[in-house]
Amino acid sequence: MSETMLEAESTHAPSTFWTPARKGWLVILLGFLIFCGLGVSGAYAGMQLLRAREQSPFQVKVEQPEAVLVRPLGAIQASQVADSEDLDVGTTLIIAEKAAPGVAGIVHLFPGDVSAWANTQLQVEQRGGVGQANRLRLLQGQIIVDLPSTAAALEISTITRTVELTAPGYYRVRQLAKDSLTTGVAERDSAPDTEVAVASGEAIVNATRVLPGGRQVSDPIRIPPGGRQLLAKGNRGYFQNAWPLLRDGKFTDFSVDEYNLTQVQDSSVKKSDTWQVRVQNPVVQSQNSVPGYFDLDHDCPKGSSQPQECRIAANFVRTGFNDLPSIIAITQDIRADVVSYDKLQLTASIRIRKQSLSKTGVAGTECPVLIRVFYTNSQSSDAKAEYCFWAYEYANQKSTKSNYPWIKTIHIYPNEWSGFSIDLKHEIPDLLTIQQIEVHANGHDYDTNVADISLDGIDLTQQPLLPASAPHGATQRTPEQY
Repeated sequence: MSETMLEAESTHAPSTFWTPARKGWLVILLGFLIFCGLGVSGAYAGMQLLRAREQSPFQVKVEQPEAVLVRPLGAIQASQVADSEDLDVGTTLIIAEKAAPGVAGIVHLFPGDVSAWANTQLQVEQRGGVGQANRLRLLQGQIIVDLPSTAAALEISTITRTVELTAPGYYRVRQLAKDSLTTGVAERDSAPDTEVAVASGEAIVNATRVLPGGRQVSDPIRIPPGGRQLLAKGNRGYFQNAWPLLRDGKFTDFSVDEYNLTQVQDSSVKKSDTWQVRVQNPVVQSQNSVPGYFDLDHDCPKGSSQPQECRIAANFVRTGFNDLPSIIAITQDIRADVVSYDKLQLTASIRIRKQSLSKTGVAGTECPVLIRVFYTNSQSSDAKAEYCFWAYEYANQKSTKSNYPWIKTIHIYPNEWSGFSIDLKHEIPDLLTIQQIEVHANGHDYDTNVADISLDGIDLTQQPLLPASAPHGATQRTPEQY
């Protein structure tokens, strides 16, 4: 029986379901499904790319319309830009040199802002999308970059290197130049170079390292919060966020003769290029009128014979029982835009060994030591703040306090060193630039010193935009003593 069943099974007809035609249709169906899947994936990727571009366009906001221009890719001439205009790849945003200090134009990243200063050129190199970052090229000038936590990283390419600015973060990137307010006179020896400063976040600088054998590998330089780096030098370390804006504050760069030779119009002689000396004697001479002079004091600890332990101080001297006022002054050009700094610290050490007038004289302006700051703000292109120091008071002489709103009068102890430190960003409303610092002595007879003078920008302000209006000049403060 089993043999009969085997024979029956072996003689059963084969199945005809998977005919060649049906197999062909199956192949076509599977191919169509694969094609649809690829199409959907491509469409999704395209939508993501478009969405990314919609979320991060470069759009300009104009703060100073007459100073903001754009030059499209391939164009020779630049033209004025409309507020909220999109910037295409290759377009260069140009902020004219004539723009006022501070922010002239802002590039919105959605989210994030790039604020551009006067004399800045910023080109759109790449718009962000799938697998690529937003990238701008800083050709010249200065920008502040503010990236919130919802923003993507931003790449900034420069004449030296490319740097990635991570989010969230707050940064300043500038091209140091010898003819720009965004590079103070004290910083121009470092030009040309690119500086990146980090207030918050992390800046990652594209760099390489050479291995033994000569092979180069990527080794980025990371700049943490509170640090800054000059990119051309390629150093692995970084500086703290403090910018010295005054040179030769310890009076060690030149001899006393070289300082005094700045009063002579002779370019063939070696003389100071930091402090310039000016002696202003009375216009009307009297019998008791002796010229004053500028000198240097070496103030050494008692019993010390080591030069490195001594402090060199500027010395303003006029003696001889004079009965008319005379001014001895030293000045230094600063010429720096200070809008981006959080603090602007002015410090000095002051000593008054002798003054023949009581307090600050009858007019209230004959100061044995005066520090004068020439500055600009949005209300004035020629303002000044003055800090007037006195040490001696004589009962038999009349004296008065100055009523000028820009003068602050300060009493210090006689014949002792007194420290002075003030934040000019707090002291002077709406401060834009520092043009010059002057230190002088005024009166009949005096013998006074100033040493260790400095002017430092400290940290980056988180609010670079200025208010629409601000008071004119410096704010009057109540004197500590008078």
